[in-house]
Amino acid sequence: MQADDPRVQLLTATYNDVLGCEARPVAVGDGTHARFIPRALNFGPEFHADHVPAVDGIDLETPPFIAPGAGNAHGADEWASLKNLKTAFVLYALGLVRLDQYLQ
Repeated sequence: MQADDPRVQLLTATYNDVLGCEARPVAVGDGTHARFIPRALNFGPEFHADHVPAVDGIDLETPPFIAPGAGNAHGADEWASLKNLKTAFVLYALGLVRLDQYLQ
């Protein structure tokens, strides 16, 4: 999906509203279900300093028990803090409500 797709803009606005920041969408071009479902898009929070500014209440630092450069998404040592999971829940819930309203 292109960044100017209304659904992408809606979900990006939701992310920014919840986190109080001005992040831009990050596209990942790997082999997911989105390749097989027409007009599908993935939506998920990216909580690390390479992609978002520091936001109060979000853990951006890798825990000390994860080796430097490790702990990335979909890896054997992927990690998420409880704070980040709670924020992700709010993002998903609000994003789904807004997307449902848009699609109606």
